[in-house]
Amino acid sequence: VAYWHPKLVLDVMCQVRLVGPSDVESVNDAMRVRLRPYLDEAQPGPCRAAIMALTTLGDHDSIGPMITLLGCEDGGLRENAHWALRTLTGLALSPSQETWARWHQAELAWLVREKPREFQHLRSQDPAEVANALREVLTHPLALKELHGALPELLQNRWPAVRVLACRTLAELKVQESVGKLVWA
Repeated sequence: VAYWHPKLVLDVMCQVRLVGPSDVESVNDAMRVRLRPYLDEAQPGPCRAAIMALTTLGDHDSIGPMITLLGCEDGGLRENAHWALRTLTGLALSPSQETWARWHQAELAWLVREKPREFQHLRSQDPAEVANALREVLTHPLALKELHGALPELLQNRWPAVRVLACRTLAELKVQESVGKLVWA
């Protein structure tokens, strides 16, 4: 509907929060791309709706524009953007644009420089190295979705302590798509 009837995009955005994400990830991806341009303080109504919808869709790519909204004149948009940032990241940072911008820059740098190495350590045969890598990755909200996919592999680790750690982490993160792999394990 959002693609075929542009005049209904605001109505669609308002429904995303009620309906939730699609079971088809390509639909969610298409909606994220379609809704990001509405993160524009010049249009407060559609911007609020886009913030809510993109947060419901778990759109980490909208974090940068939401940080920008923390500096806008409209207090409601600032509050909505701050809520969305806290919801998307799980962090309780102050509503300061500078604070969030510093965190985001550091997080993006970690994703580029450190994340590949830490995910490689998750495949290690050394249980201490796996545990350390898991602890490190868990401190980076933008890597958690990828971690959801890597955790089921740890259920096959030869070390029981690593398997237990993987189970506990899956439960803590509420990774429902791994239930079948947990049952199999």
